[in-house]
Amino acid sequence: NKHYLVTSFYSKLRRGNIDGLYYSVWDKFQDKELATMNTIFTPDFRADAKMEGNQKEAFNDFFLKNIVLKKDGGFFIAAEAAYSTSRGNALNRWDYLYGSPYYSSVYTPMDYYSYYSPLGYYPWSRYSMMNNNAVTRYFADNVVLLSFDNKGKMEWSNVIRKSQFDDNSDNFIGYGILNTGDKAHFLFNIQDKRDMVLSDQSLYPDGQIDRNPTFKNMDKGHEFMPRYGKQVGARQMIIPCQYRGSTCFAKIEFN
Repeated sequence: NKHYLVTSFYSKLRRGNIDGLYYSVWDKFQDKELATMNTIFTPDFRADAKMEGNQKEAFNDFFLKNIVLKKDGGFFIAAEAAYSTSRGNALNRWDYLYGSPYYSSVYTPMDYYSYYSPLGYYPWSRYSMMNNNAVTRYFADNVVLLSFDNKGKMEWSNVIRKSQFDDNSDNFIGYGILNTGDKAHFLFNIQDKRDMVLSDQSLYPDGQIDRNPTFKNMDKGHEFMPRYGKQVGARQMIIPCQYRGSTCFAKIEFN
């Protein structure tokens, strides 16, 4: 419908805690803004998104990962909690923004917010490429899901709960999505004793989440990288994996 959505988390204070979500809709044909709204996160929603720690800081580690426009003019957003620690010191979202346009007059390739950034979609990449001597632990935790109608009113919210971390690599944490039309599959690794097992949770249009059985019939020794997966068919997905130091690919088909 030639409408463009601009959205982000926002804070009322400079370097303050995340207060909510801002969004604006622009009409290309009329060349004007149709609507501007914001949603303030309630204490209950904050507690649901991050059950530990200070509720006021609950969304400080969340970053927008997926934005999907719906046919009725509404939109869907998925945001993931992601942060890293190095030598016991945690970096916050404002540390990651150091090279952004808010603190620098020039876009640089080493900027998470640069259009030409080679660093991927996690905020910490600029640090991992510049500090190779220290052991860095990467975390990817809960995924917050939000659905809005065509007037910008939030229809529902839900949370996929997960806790992931890895040292000196972020390849095996995070999630991938496969959309089968009737639902969306969120694929991510969970720790099972010493092994990482690929798991699947399904999200339905009304916000309901189903936990499906983990993939138990995979060949042993393969470590999957679901966030690099690509949907190649209506119910098919290709996911890269690692096996004894080599990179290979797995094709997953959903019934």
